[in-house]
Amino acid sequence: MSASDVLGEEVCSSGSVLVRDSLQAPGGFVLPLLLKHALRQCDKVIFVAAEQGWGHYRQVMRKLGVDLEGAKENAQIEFISALSNCSEWSAHGGLLEELYKCIAASIASTAASKTGGRISLIVDDLTALCTAAGESRHQAAWIIPSARGLCSKLQVPFRFACLAHQDVDDDRWLTSTVAHSAHALVSVESLGSAASHDIHGKVTIAYRNCMPAA
Repeated sequence: MSASDVLGEEVCSSGSVLVRDSLQAPGGFVLPLLLKHALRQCDKVIFVAAEQGWGHYRQVMRKLGVDLEGAKENAQIEFISALSNCSEWSAHGGLLEELYKCIAASIASTAASKTGGRISLIVDDLTALCTAAGESRHQAAWIIPSARGLCSKLQVPFRFACLAHQDVDDDRWLTSTVAHSAHALVSVESLGSAASHDIHGKVTIAYRNCMPAA
């Protein structure tokens, strides 16, 4: 199964993608498909994990026919675990600040290599990242435009894909903010029946006219 099978080729090639889900209809299945697509496009992937660890994604990607360990060894993916580094980073200047330093370092390294590849920044759960950040949660929306701006400065093509829970009242501002810079909005919604226990739910896609990826 590929991302284009589920989402269509237009979403995969449209640029940046925001996945919106809810407790009743989790959308976590979408990001591994987008990750698979990015790796097959030879993007340099910066994967920020706030919800699940490396072992989880290694198993998920194996089922999709992707060797994540091999991609890591070949420096095609930089896996940044906000989940495991939360306590340490919070004690050193703040979780989001330290996270961005890691992202910026990876972008700079890619630019210096002059491979000409695109950066794909994937965040598995922006809502979880906000929760972990605590009082500085409002800065979470700043990470994506900052990464885009750095890529533009270093002349590296950029796109992002991330997931946010649209049924969390405190973070609806986050979903709205990120949506403004996304080319495609993928919404996973409950079917409103027992059938949703057996399948992921209804997927709807909306396209936006927004600024192109750098």
